[in-house]
Amino acid sequence: MTDALTLSPVIAWVGALSLLLNFGLSLWGLLASGARQNKTRLDEHEARLSRHDTRLGGVEQTLRTLPSTGDLHKIELSLSRMEGELGIMGQRLQPVAAIAERMQELLLQQSKR
Repeated sequence: MTDALTLSPVIAWVGALSLLLNFGLSLWGLLASGARQNKTRLDEHEARLSRHDTRLGGVEQTLRTLPSTGDLHKIELSLSRMEGELGIMGQRLQPVAAIAERMQELLLQQSKR
């Protein structure tokens, strides 16, 4: 009977430690579940940021290849010069058009004879 008396405090301590361990594990499970959810959300946000980074890189590349305002101004100046040159060319071609018209009238008159 002395053996039963000496084991009863050990059994009480084992029970108390088991209870504390169970409580600690339950508490850790509750606290860690929020951390797991946060990790999942952070992973989703990281993937989303990665996709945005890829898209932003594409937009930046497109913007680098677009003409600048200086380039557009040069194009406008070139078009203005071309309009002037075409106007001059039109004036110079009017006599040629008149000659062609007179030649056509002459050919029509000759074909009627």
